Amino acid sequence: MTRFNKTSLEHSLLDLVVTTSPNISLSLFTRILFLLFSVFVAAPFIDIPLLGLSITAPLFALICFDLYLSPRKIGFKPFALWLIIIYFFGIGLTLSLFGNLVFTPQYLITGDDITQLIRYAYWLLVFFTTAVIIALTDLGKTTVIVLGITVVGVGLLRLYDGLAFSNFGLDTELLTKNVYGIQFSIFSVCGVYLYFSTKKSILKILYIILYIILLLSIILNFSRGSWVGVGVSTSLFLTIYIFTQRKFLQANLALFLIPILISLAIILFPQDLLNLLNARIGTFQQLEEDASFVTREVMVQKSLTIFNQNPLFGAGLRHFTTTDVDLIFPSRLRGRSVVRFNNFSAHNSYGALLAETGLSGMLPYLCLVGLLATRGLIAVISLARNGETWPIPIYAAMIGMSIHFWSITGLGSTGPWFIYGIVCGIITRSQIVTATPISH
Repeated sequence: MTRFNKTSLEHSLLDLVVTTSPNISLSLFTRILFLLFSVFVAAPFIDIPLLGLSITAPLFALICFDLYLSPRKIGFKPFALWLIIIYFFGIGLTLSLFGNLVFTPQYLITGDDITQLIRYAYWLLVFFTTAVIIALTDLGKTTVIVLGITVVGVGLLRLYDGLAFSNFGLDTELLTKNVYGIQFSIFSVCGVYLYFSTKKSILKILYIILYIILLLSIILNFSRGSWVGVGVSTSLFLTIYIFTQRKFLQANLALFLIPILISLAIILFPQDLLNLLNARIGTFQQLEEDASFVTREVMVQKSLTIFNQNPLFGAGLRHFTTTDVDLIFPSRLRGRSVVRFNNFSAHNSYGALLAETGLSGMLPYLCLVGLLATRGLIAVISLARNGETWPIPIYAAMIGMSIHFWSITGLGSTGPWFIYGIVCGIITRSQIVTATPISH
C-alpha cells in the first residue's frame, strides 16, 4: 500500500478524491470536476457572463466528455429501466409542447419554449450521468461531505446578508428567499451528516457548531416551506440512522445539545427579530388568512383547470403563466385582478408539471419519483446495514425536497435532478453490491 508523506489533514483531503473505483475509473481531473459541479449545484451563485448559463453547465460538459467519449466500457444494463422512464418523460415533455399545435387554436411555440425543452434534456442527462458516477465509482460519500460543507457556506452567506443588511425574510442580492429556502430543504441534511462522517472529536464539535449556524440561517430566512422540508428530512435521516446503526444513542449524545443551543441562541435575538419570528410561526395557525398560502391555493385551482381543459398534453411546457383561465377567489383575496394572478408562477412543482404537460409528462414523472422513493428506501437501508451510511442523507434530502415542492415551482433547476440521480445511483449500487459474490 502506498503511503503519503503528508500531514493527516492533507492525507484525508487526498483520500476524498483519489479512491479505488469498483467498476469504472475516472481521472483525477474528472473527479475534481464532479465535486466542483456538486459545489455549484448546492451554491448556485455564479453564472457565465453574457450567456446567462450556470457555471455547472460547462463543468458537466467536461465530465461527460471524459465519461462517455473516453475508451472505457460502461455497462448500461443496470440502468435500462431508468433510461426507459426518462425517455418517456422526455417524449411527454416534447408532446406537451408540439401536441398543442394540433389541439389548441392560436397556440404558438416560442424560442424560449424550445430553450426550456433543451434545459430539460440537460437535466435528464444530469440525472443519468450522476446515477452512473454514484453507482459505478466510490465518490458517493465524498459528494455528500462536499454538499454538507457547501450548504453550511450557503447558510453563512445568508446569515451575513441578514445581519449586514437587515434583510431577514427578504430577497437578497445573491439569491431570493425562496431559492435559499429550496437549497436548504434539499441540502441541509448533508450538513447533519458531516457530524457522522468523522470519528475525530474535534471535528464533531466543529460540525455541531457549523450545523447550529446553518439552522439559525434557515430559521431567519423565514421560508415556511423550508422549515417543513428541513424538519422532515432531518427527522427522516435520524430515524433511518437510528434504525440501521447500533449504539446510536450512546455514541451521539452530543446531538441532543443542538436543540438546547438553538433555543438559547434564539432567546438572544433582538426583540424586533423575535417579533418577526413569532409572527411568522403564528401564520401556521391561521393559514386560511395568510395571503401567500391562499395565493398558492388559487394557483392549484388554476393548475387543475388547465389540466381539465387538456388532460393529455396540458397547456404546453412553460405555458402556465401565459394561459388565462377564470379563477374563483376566496374571501381573503376578493377583489384581486384575475389578469394579474394568471401571470403568477404556479407555486407548486407538481401543479405546474400537471398543468403544462398533462398526463404525457406527469405519468412518467410519477413513475420515476415513485420508484426512487420505494426502491430508494430499500437500497438505503440495505447499504446502511452494510456500513455505507452516506446514502441516508441523500434519500432524506429527496423526501424533504419533495414536500417543499408543494409550495414552490422547483423542478426547473439542476439541484432536484442531481438529487434524483444520486438516489438512482444508490439504488443501482445496492443492486450491484447485492448481486456481487463476496470473495474470501
